Amino acid sequence: MKKILSVFLLCCIPLMLINNGCGVKKADSSRETIETAKGMDSVEKQADYLVKQANAFYKSKEYKDAINTAQYVIRNLDKESSKAKEIMQKAKDDMAQAAREKLKSLKK
Repeated sequence: MKKILSVFLLCCIPLMLINNGCGVKKADSSRETIETAKGMDSVEKQADYLVKQANAFYKSKEYKDAINTAQYVIRNLDKESSKAKEIMQKAKDDMAQAAREKLKSLKK
């Protein structure tokens, strides 16, 4: 019984740490995200961090912060970032769709 418990714990604890602790924590705003990135030692690290943050904003439906963060990457760090461009376009599209749905519901 102890061996089974030990094996279970050895398998589950690392998985829990990977799931909870190893990912990038989403910042509260695009401004905070950009300020954090400015302290990083390379443009590549800044761009990677900011793209991950923009994606986290997008997934949590914080489209304005996703767009602002992606735009910062494109304007200041990597003009050719396909990931930043993709996130920015998806966020703009989803924001426009949400606005259309809201307008439609108001007309009813």
